[in-house]
Amino acid sequence: MPAAFAFSATIFSAFLKEAFELCEPKYQRIIEIAKMIFPAPKTKDFISLLKGLELEGKRVTLVTSDDNKNILLSSRNIQKVKVVATSEVNTYDLINCSKLVISESSVKEIENILS
Repeated sequence: MPAAFAFSATIFSAFLKEAFELCEPKYQRIIEIAKMIFPAPKTKDFISLLKGLELEGKRVTLVTSDDNKNILLSSRNIQKVKVVATSEVNTYDLINCSKLVISESSVKEIENILS
């Protein structure tokens, strides 16, 4: 049983690396943000973030740290936006978006997972 788990983890890692390669900057799909702080869960603040990044109306996947509930609550009423915790990121969410917004800390966490 442990050998089967190790094999599937290896396959998952390969698929995740492939998905990130499809989102490389040469395709201009990744936007990296140093830090995302939402003191309160307000949709208005999240919409202003999207406007500032010129992402309003686009299919966006936002990858953030696991402990950031306010971002999840702020974005849940907005169409075409999906917020994914770093520990739950998958290849479909990375490929099924026109822009990928990712926090700097999430990039480091994903690099640790893939290495």
